[in-house]
Amino acid sequence: ACSAVTILVLLAALAAAAEPAGKNPAGKNPAGKNIALGAKYRLWPQPNYGLCTDKDDAVQLTDGVSTTQYFWTQKGTVGWSHAAYTTVTVDLGRVEPIAGVAYTTAAGVADVIWPGAIQILVSDDGKSFRDVGDLVALDHKVRGPWPKGYAIRRLATDELKTKGRFVTFMYIPLASGSYAFVDEVEVLRGPQELLAKDAGGRPVRNVDQLFTEGRIQRSVDHR
Repeated sequence: ACSAVTILVLLAALAAAAEPAGKNPAGKNPAGKNIALGAKYRLWPQPNYGLCTDKDDAVQLTDGVSTTQYFWTQKGTVGWSHAAYTTVTVDLGRVEPIAGVAYTTAAGVADVIWPGAIQILVSDDGKSFRDVGDLVALDHKVRGPWPKGYAIRRLATDELKTKGRFVTFMYIPLASGSYAFVDEVEVLRGPQELLAKDAGGRPVRNVDQLFTEGRIQRSVDHR
């Protein structure tokens, strides 16, 4: 008969074997940790959608609390109406290795449509940025197209291999889109060796220019 200790060892081995591939034991590797939790950020332009705009818009996007009810009627959501594009720029406090990001939004009813793109920009100094990818395209590659009807979606990727202190989420609506909503942004830590590498992507000198350059392509993709 097996002793109690032997049984515990066997159970532990079975549990380890059942762990999803690539998952690191707690404390062994910080990859994937949300390093934006509690971080300060700046918004552009100032939120103006009345049903969810309040003084706490300045802290709600990194508080770790996600909306589960009807998105744009909740004070925990930050929203804009008729903005050409919007940006959320998170300050991580220091240059960090970045494996991925996430952005929780919603659409599908009441003339609220999904974004055409969410460009991810990184910077060491908050002045010179690099465009390291479109979160919409990266998310769709793994999770497929937008759902039908109203839905809340956490757009996410862990395919970034970059670094930076500042991370900008540039939400770009389609030409027919009048609204933009978000209730949480996340930055997922990458391996330390990313700090010794180039941030990648392409330099962005002017955010307005980036918006204009991509508008035609986004409209073509949407059609």
